[in-house]
Amino acid sequence: MKLLTFVLLLLSTSTWAITVDELTEKAQQNDTDAQFQLAEKYLSGDGVEASDQEARYWLERAASSGNHGAIQTLITLSLQQSQDSKHLNQAIYWLTQLAIDGDTQAQLKLGELYEEQTAPPKALDMAEIWYRIAAQHDENAQLGYERVLEQKFNAQRAKQVSSIDQLEVAFDSPEIELNPVEKSKASASNAAEPWIYVVAALVLAIVALLVWHKKTMNTFAQQERNADAKSSQETLKLREQVKMQDTTLKQQKRQLDTLYRQFKKLQASKQPSVEPTTARDNKLALACAVFGYKATNIPSSKEVKARYKQLCKIYHPDLQGSEEEMKRLNGALKIVLTSVNN
Repeated sequence: MKLLTFVLLLLSTSTWAITVDELTEKAQQNDTDAQFQLAEKYLSGDGVEASDQEARYWLERAASSGNHGAIQTLITLSLQQSQDSKHLNQAIYWLTQLAIDGDTQAQLKLGELYEEQTAPPKALDMAEIWYRIAAQHDENAQLGYERVLEQKFNAQRAKQVSSIDQLEVAFDSPEIELNPVEKSKASASNAAEPWIYVVAALVLAIVALLVWHKKTMNTFAQQERNADAKSSQETLKLREQVKMQDTTLKQQKRQLDTLYRQFKKLQASKQPSVEPTTARDNKLALACAVFGYKATNIPSSKEVKARYKQLCKIYHPDLQGSEEEMKRLNGALKIVLTSVNN
């Protein structure tokens, strides 16, 4: 019995479990729940190699679409690494988003973070946060956000280059006298100098790649939002047009039915002194009434056929009509065309 229960448990688990590939496919289709679940798997290493970078990527995708769980997880991760100003700014950004929406806990946490800071936040850091918030609704804010990132990148690069230049000046100074051991160390340092430039170049390339990636993601998200808005407007416009056409067809049908009933009443209310018409004339009059004509003023066969096509859109069984109405229309067409051709 225990063995059977264990087998059933394994089968149910394998049936309902969602693989990483399935989650990835849904996440690439902008399913925010799948993006959040995929990020959690990268964080815990569940079914995939743990990767903080991949987890942050999917968390940012989900958080940008408004997934509350992704925002909370991203804030927690950033606060755990708040020694790095980049992660601290990330936490402040998402906390500010929640605070603007009226989240009391986020407002409290923001106050605690600013209180713990030994120095006031830098102007560029605050500009980056507010530009990033406004960039969701304003293209000028997006441009400002990109300018701030570029300024911070240039400042970091200038700082690195300045440090390297200071090291070169210190080692090239004739006032520094080195003993044999220090001279050997200096020569080794000079030999390793090309590698310093290589490492610095790699760091700069990585930073530039990250900035480009962020800009691309923001542009892609903006394009998706514009496409969704345009599609919604076109759908609403088409629905309005279809609704107007349906209303027009219904009005035409009601008018024709009213004309037909009035004609029948006129036929029934004729006085006995009036000379009765022949059966053929009666059929022609009824057929003309279906088309909205008078028996004494029937147009050409071409116009009759054009009118027949219009009435088919009203009386056809596939278009709000019935088989009985369609048979009556076909019989009326035959009588009217016979009269016109004769």
